[in-house]
Amino acid sequence: MNHFVNRVFELHRVEVVETLNTLREQPDKAFSFFNRLKEDGFSHDVCTYASIIRILCQCCWERKLDSVLLEIIWREKHLGFKVMDLFEILEEGLEGEDSNLLVRLSNALVKAYVSVEMFDEVIDILFQTRRWGFIPHIFSCNFLMNRLICCGKVDMAIAVYHQLKRLGLKANDYTYGIMIKAFCRKGNFEKAVGIFDEMYEVRVRPNAVAYTTYIEGLCMHGRTELGYEVLKESRELKIPLDDAFAYYVVIKGFCDEMKLEEAADVLFEAELYGIVLDTFPYGALIRGYCKCGNIDRALEVHDKMMSNGIKTNCVILTSILQSLCQMGRDFEAVNQFKKFRNFGIFLDEVCYNVVADALCKAGKVEAAVELLDEMKGKQISPDIINYTTLINGYCLQGKVEDAVNLFEEMSENGHKPDIVSWNVLEMKGKGIEPDVVCYTVLIDHYCRTNNIWDAIRIFDQMIDTGLEPDNVTYMTLISGYCKGGYLTMALNLFEEMYRRGIQPDMRTISTVDHCKRVVRSKYF
Repeated sequence: MNHFVNRVFELHRVEVVETLNTLREQPDKAFSFFNRLKEDGFSHDVCTYASIIRILCQCCWERKLDSVLLEIIWREKHLGFKVMDLFEILEEGLEGEDSNLLVRLSNALVKAYVSVEMFDEVIDILFQTRRWGFIPHIFSCNFLMNRLICCGKVDMAIAVYHQLKRLGLKANDYTYGIMIKAFCRKGNFEKAVGIFDEMYEVRVRPNAVAYTTYIEGLCMHGRTELGYEVLKESRELKIPLDDAFAYYVVIKGFCDEMKLEEAADVLFEAELYGIVLDTFPYGALIRGYCKCGNIDRALEVHDKMMSNGIKTNCVILTSILQSLCQMGRDFEAVNQFKKFRNFGIFLDEVCYNVVADALCKAGKVEAAVELLDEMKGKQISPDIINYTTLINGYCLQGKVEDAVNLFEEMSENGHKPDIVSWNVLEMKGKGIEPDVVCYTVLIDHYCRTNNIWDAIRIFDQMIDTGLEPDNVTYMTLISGYCKGGYLTMALNLFEEMYRRGIQPDMRTISTVDHCKRVVRSKYF
């Protein structure tokens, strides 16, 4: 093969095509030859690409075919031909065994375009292939419609389904299942039921995915009671279901609706039927009880889960620890933490922080600091929240030097605290709550030092804490905008003042009038 490569710049397109044709029965050599030419500077055209694609289609080398097609898709503007030109070239040489070549190519193209979410292009291919008397395989169409739904383009998926049916697509059970998912995502359960009816009319038996998807859709839209009825009816009719998942979505649905006793009954029923459940349904119920303040019931369910041999995790444990602390049972939270730790259960930085906060509030800052050292010993890197909790604990006890030392350690470890959080910690350590004036001073500082984006961040944080900016705050930020040349943003903030019912003073009005004149002269 080396003698081909040595003549790369002397080769003509026709010679390359002829060489590839002679290597049809040796696809590995053909593919190597094609790539080596490209590496050595040869510019492949539509004919040479069509030749290698024919070979890859015939030997069903899907991955290599995918890579070639993706290369064409990304470089289409520079290659001098369009993807659809490949169909024209390949159609010219169709012979008996190649009768399915165009179908294979269309399937591969659909897959390639969908993988990079170029949906408009793939839909164009679907409808253009009809001129050759076929449409891509049902598997490719299903792949497209399912990915559209996953990307939130539900209406487009439904439109593609209807158009493909008009073009003669024969849907299978997975196609119908995908459409049931689409209508459930939209909350259109009447249409979803219509798909079931359509399946029965064409004698396609609904699969487990179809029923489970329908149940999930009902539960996601606050109709868990009906979803549970469908689940029970499906079991009675011996309709195949993904039982573990179906029971999970029903349990989670009831928990989301805060119907926790109903969720507990469904969990018990699943256990009664011998359905093997995992952490998720138990976790949903535990979090539900924690959310409504019934921590004792949450602990009971957790113990039951553990006794059934189902491992807990740090997400569930965080909910339990937080709930105990919210109920004022900090001491019990610390004991539960120690219990879980002694069981060898992995506890992340969030779990550690909940307990460290409880210890700090109880005045046991040194014990909380020991947890920080324990984390380091377990190769768990403390985050800014862990450090902030402990710094706050030192501040509450008036141990400023210790707080500063921990602050320096935090900075050395690459955690850069927000200046507002640091100032708030200092003030809280002195028993002072930051007010609008404090935030305005910081905004003014950033505006004066030309750090306008930090000023905006502080402004947003102030609002997030529930504080209402006053005239001075607005004036400070508007002036900062004007100083930095952000005139449109200054005008927008001025309008926001009016919407909030804050009357500007003459200085603010004068500044805004100047902004308007500048903007007007700039654009008009």
